[in-house]
Amino acid sequence: MLGKLMKYEWRATRRTFLPLYIAMVLIAIINGIFFKFDEPTIYDTLEHGTVMGGLLENIVGIVQTFAIILYVGIIIGTVLLTLFVVVQRYYKNILGTEGYLMHTLPVKSWELILSKGVMSAIWIVCSGFVAFLSIIIMIFILEPEDMVEAFQIIFQTKTWEIINEYVGVGNLIGYGIELLLEVLCASWLFCMKAYAAMSLGHLVQKHRLLG
Repeated sequence: MLGKLMKYEWRATRRTFLPLYIAMVLIAIINGIFFKFDEPTIYDTLEHGTVMGGLLENIVGIVQTFAIILYVGIIIGTVLLTLFVVVQRYYKNILGTEGYLMHTLPVKSWELILSKGVMSAIWIVCSGFVAFLSIIIMIFILEPEDMVEAFQIIFQTKTWEIINEYVGVGNLIGYGIELLLEVLCASWLFCMKAYAAMSLGHLVQKHRLLG
Protein backbone atom coordinates (compact mmCIF):
# COMPACT_ATOMS: atom_id res chain seq x y z
CA MET A 1 0.00 0.00 0.00
CA LEU A 2 2.93 2.31 0.66
CA GLY A 3 3.94 1.96 -2.98
CA LYS A 4 0.46 2.97 -4.13
CA LEU A 5 0.52 6.02 -1.87
CA MET A 6 3.89 7.07 -3.28
CA LYS A 7 2.59 6.54 -6.81
CA TYR A 8 -0.39 8.76 -6.05
CA GLU A 9 1.89 11.41 -4.56
CA TRP A 10 4.13 11.23 -7.64
CA ARG A 11 1.19 11.76 -9.97
CA ALA A 12 -0.12 14.66 -7.89
CA THR A 13 3.20 16.52 -7.75
CA ARG A 14 4.77 15.80 -11.13
CA ARG A 15 2.38 18.23 -12.81
CA THR A 16 4.03 20.98 -10.80
CA PHE A 17 7.68 20.01 -11.04
CA LEU A 18 8.20 18.51 -14.50
CA PRO A 19 7.14 21.64 -16.46
CA LEU A 20 9.35 23.70 -14.15
CA TYR A 21 12.35 21.45 -14.81
CA ILE A 22 11.77 21.60 -18.56
CA ALA A 23 11.53 25.39 -18.40
CA MET A 24 14.77 25.59 -16.40
CA VAL A 25 16.69 23.51 -18.96
CA LEU A 26 15.22 25.43 -21.91
CA ILE A 27 16.11 28.79 -20.36
CA ALA A 28 19.64 27.51 -19.69
CA ILE A 29 19.93 26.58 -23.38
CA ILE A 30 18.60 29.99 -24.42
CA ASN A 31 21.08 31.68 -22.09
CA GLY A 32 23.94 29.71 -23.55
CA ILE A 33 22.92 30.59 -27.11
CA PHE A 34 22.47 34.28 -26.42
CA PHE A 35 25.74 34.60 -24.52
CA LYS A 36 27.48 33.15 -27.56
CA PHE A 37 26.61 36.46 -29.21
CA ASP A 38 29.45 38.00 -27.21
CA GLU A 39 31.88 36.34 -29.59
CA PRO A 40 33.26 38.74 -32.22
CA THR A 41 32.42 36.36 -35.06
CA ILE A 42 28.73 37.05 -34.57
CA TYR A 43 29.22 40.69 -35.48
CA ASP A 44 31.48 40.09 -38.47
CA THR A 45 28.61 40.71 -40.87
CA LEU A 46 27.96 44.18 -39.43
CA GLU A 47 30.42 46.97 -38.71
CA HIS A 48 30.48 48.05 -35.09
CA GLY A 49 30.48 51.70 -36.05
CA THR A 50 27.23 51.52 -38.01
CA VAL A 51 23.78 52.17 -36.62
CA MET A 52 22.68 48.60 -37.36
CA GLY A 53 25.74 47.18 -35.64
CA GLY A 54 25.14 49.24 -32.50
CA LEU A 55 21.44 48.41 -32.54
CA LEU A 56 22.18 44.69 -32.77
CA GLU A 57 24.60 44.86 -29.85
CA ASN A 58 22.04 46.75 -27.73
CA ILE A 59 19.29 44.27 -28.53
CA VAL A 60 21.53 41.31 -27.74
CA GLY A 61 22.62 42.96 -24.48
CA ILE A 62 19.02 43.52 -23.40
CA VAL A 63 18.03 39.96 -24.27
CA GLN A 64 21.05 38.57 -22.43
CA THR A 65 20.21 40.56 -19.31
CA PHE A 66 16.58 39.47 -19.42
CA ALA A 67 17.54 35.84 -20.02
CA ILE A 68 19.97 35.66 -17.09
CA ILE A 69 17.46 37.35 -14.77
CA LEU A 70 14.83 34.86 -15.89
CA TYR A 71 17.22 31.96 -15.35
CA VAL A 72 18.20 33.06 -11.84
CA GLY A 73 14.55 33.74 -11.10
CA ILE A 74 13.44 30.27 -12.15
CA ILE A 75 16.17 28.65 -10.02
CA ILE A 76 15.08 30.67 -6.98
CA GLY A 77 11.46 29.93 -7.85
CA THR A 78 12.20 26.21 -8.04
CA VAL A 79 13.75 26.25 -4.57
CA LEU A 80 10.83 28.18 -3.09
CA LEU A 81 8.22 26.11 -4.91
CA THR A 82 9.84 22.87 -3.74
CA LEU A 83 9.70 24.04 -0.12
CA PHE A 84 6.13 25.26 -0.60
CA VAL A 85 4.98 21.94 -2.04
CA VAL A 86 6.66 20.04 0.82
CA VAL A 87 4.65 22.08 3.32
CA GLN A 88 1.44 22.46 1.33
CA ARG A 89 1.00 18.81 0.39
CA TYR A 90 1.34 17.62 3.98
CA TYR A 91 -0.80 20.33 5.53
CA LYS A 92 -3.57 20.10 2.96
CA ASN A 93 -3.70 16.30 2.69
CA ILE A 94 -3.09 15.36 6.33
CA LEU A 95 -4.03 18.31 8.53
CA GLY A 96 -6.35 20.25 6.23
CA THR A 97 -9.69 19.66 4.58
CA GLU A 98 -8.50 16.59 2.66
CA GLY A 99 -7.23 14.96 5.84
CA TYR A 100 -10.59 13.36 6.57
CA LEU A 101 -10.58 11.51 3.25
CA MET A 102 -6.93 10.50 3.59
CA HIS A 103 -7.49 9.04 7.04
CA THR A 104 -10.40 6.93 5.80
CA LEU A 105 -8.01 4.97 3.57
CA PRO A 106 -7.15 1.45 4.81
CA VAL A 107 -3.56 2.44 5.63
CA LYS A 108 -1.69 3.38 8.75
CA SER A 109 -0.88 7.00 9.57
CA TRP A 110 2.86 6.42 9.35
CA GLU A 111 2.44 5.18 5.78
CA LEU A 112 0.71 8.41 4.79
CA ILE A 113 3.45 10.50 6.35
CA LEU A 114 6.27 8.33 5.01
CA SER A 115 4.95 8.40 1.44
CA LYS A 116 4.80 12.19 1.44
CA GLY A 117 8.20 12.50 3.11
CA VAL A 118 9.93 10.16 0.67
CA MET A 119 8.44 11.80 -2.42
CA SER A 120 9.20 15.28 -1.09
CA ALA A 121 12.81 14.24 -0.47
CA ILE A 122 13.06 12.86 -4.00
CA TRP A 123 11.75 16.11 -5.46
CA ILE A 124 14.23 18.13 -3.40
CA VAL A 125 17.11 16.05 -4.76
CA CYS A 126 15.70 16.21 -8.30
CA SER A 127 15.41 20.00 -8.11
CA GLY A 128 19.07 20.29 -7.13
CA PHE A 129 20.13 17.85 -9.84
CA VAL A 130 18.19 19.63 -12.59
CA ALA A 131 19.60 23.01 -11.51
CA PHE A 132 23.14 21.58 -11.66
CA LEU A 133 22.41 19.93 -15.02
CA SER A 134 21.10 23.19 -16.47
CA ILE A 135 24.33 24.95 -15.45
CA ILE A 136 26.41 22.22 -17.11
CA ILE A 137 24.33 22.53 -20.29
CA MET A 138 24.78 26.30 -20.36
CA ILE A 139 28.55 26.01 -19.85
CA PHE A 140 28.71 23.34 -22.56
CA ILE A 141 27.02 25.68 -25.04
CA LEU A 142 29.31 28.56 -24.08
CA GLU A 143 32.57 26.59 -24.02
CA PRO A 144 32.02 23.33 -25.91
CA GLU A 145 35.72 22.70 -26.58
CA ASP A 146 36.66 23.05 -22.91
CA MET A 147 33.79 20.84 -21.80
CA VAL A 148 34.65 18.13 -24.32
CA GLU A 149 38.27 18.26 -23.21
CA ALA A 150 37.21 18.00 -19.57
CA PHE A 151 35.04 14.96 -20.28
CA GLN A 152 37.85 13.36 -22.27
CA ILE A 153 40.20 13.80 -19.32
CA ILE A 154 37.64 12.37 -16.92
CA PHE A 155 36.78 9.34 -19.02
CA GLN A 156 40.19 8.52 -20.43
CA THR A 157 41.73 5.19 -19.43
CA LYS A 158 44.68 6.73 -17.57
CA THR A 159 42.37 8.67 -15.25
CA TRP A 160 40.49 5.53 -14.27
CA GLU A 161 43.76 3.65 -13.78
CA ILE A 162 44.87 6.32 -11.29
CA ILE A 163 41.48 6.20 -9.55
CA ASN A 164 41.62 2.42 -9.40
CA GLU A 165 45.14 2.51 -7.96
CA TYR A 166 44.50 5.03 -5.18
CA VAL A 167 40.77 4.67 -4.49
CA GLY A 168 39.33 1.79 -6.46
CA VAL A 169 36.54 2.08 -9.00
CA GLY A 170 34.25 -0.02 -6.84
CA ASN A 171 34.92 2.21 -3.84
CA LEU A 172 34.29 5.31 -5.95
CA ILE A 173 30.92 3.96 -7.06
CA GLY A 174 30.16 3.06 -3.46
CA TYR A 175 31.04 6.59 -2.32
CA GLY A 176 28.74 8.00 -4.99
CA ILE A 177 25.84 5.81 -3.88
CA GLU A 178 26.55 6.66 -0.25
CA LEU A 179 26.55 10.39 -1.04
CA LEU A 180 23.23 10.08 -2.87
CA LEU A 181 21.69 8.19 0.05
CA GLU A 182 23.00 10.77 2.51
CA VAL A 183 21.46 13.60 0.49
CA LEU A 184 18.16 11.72 0.29
CA CYS A 185 18.20 11.01 4.03
CA ALA A 186 19.04 14.63 4.84
CA SER A 187 16.19 15.81 2.61
CA TRP A 188 13.83 13.30 4.20
CA LEU A 189 14.82 14.42 7.71
CA PHE A 190 14.19 18.03 6.70
CA CYS A 191 10.69 17.05 5.57
CA MET A 192 10.06 15.10 8.77
CA LYS A 193 11.07 18.09 10.89
CA ALA A 194 8.73 20.33 8.91
CA TYR A 195 5.90 17.80 9.28
CA ALA A 196 6.53 17.48 13.03
CA ALA A 197 6.48 21.26 13.46
CA MET A 198 3.20 21.55 11.56
CA SER A 199 1.65 18.67 13.50
CA LEU A 200 2.63 20.19 16.84
CA GLY A 201 1.35 23.57 15.76
CA HIS A 202 -1.92 22.00 14.70
CA LEU A 203 -2.50 20.84 18.27
CA VAL A 204 -2.95 24.46 19.32
CA GLN A 205 -6.62 25.35 18.98
CA LYS A 206 -6.12 29.06 18.36
CA HIS A 207 -4.64 30.60 15.22
CA ARG A 208 -4.98 27.52 13.06
CA LEU A 209 -4.65 27.95 9.33
CA LEU A 210 -7.71 27.24 7.24
CA GLY A 211 -7.76 24.76 4.37
